[in-house]
Amino acid sequence: MRRLLAAGCLLALVSLGSPRPALAQLGGLALGAAAGPVTPHGDAANSFKSGIHVEALASLSLPLLPIGFRGEAAYDQMDPKAGAAKLKVASGVFNATFSVPFPLLHPYAIGGVGYYIHNSSINAAREGKIGVNGGVGLELKLSKLRAFAEARYHSISYPGITLKLLPVTVGLAL
Repeated sequence: MRRLLAAGCLLALVSLGSPRPALAQLGGLALGAAAGPVTPHGDAANSFKSGIHVEALASLSLPLLPIGFRGEAAYDQMDPKAGAAKLKVASGVFNATFSVPFPLLHPYAIGGVGYYIHNSSINAAREGKIGVNGGVGLELKLSKLRAFAEARYHSISYPGITLKLLPVTVGLAL
């Protein structure tokens, strides 16, 4: 009986130190932040220079599935090429992600819809519109830390202009 109890205790101790499923397999919620340059395209490229993009995010990975969801609050700011006001865009977006579960590095596609509010000299008024975005990224998953880099294309149609932005960001999530 003592040997059986000792063997059971030894097995329990060994199992505590054994490898666990990867976080990608378990899924879960991650909170993070990202930043990088943003470049205006289309009509806005004639009036504005490249600027800065910052965002806070919450992502949800589904267990054992390559799909997930991400919500973001972002802010973009670009200086004018001439004497006009800066282009400032605040947004809240909801995206779906599809990742390829390679070991350690995970390439992914991301896309979704959002609400974008700008305040600039585009049409001299603060205005909000629904827009779309899509892009690709690469994520490095370490035990609890996730580092990622991505490029996305945002398109928002305002009266008289379609605002197109291309942020390239790097970020961390826990």
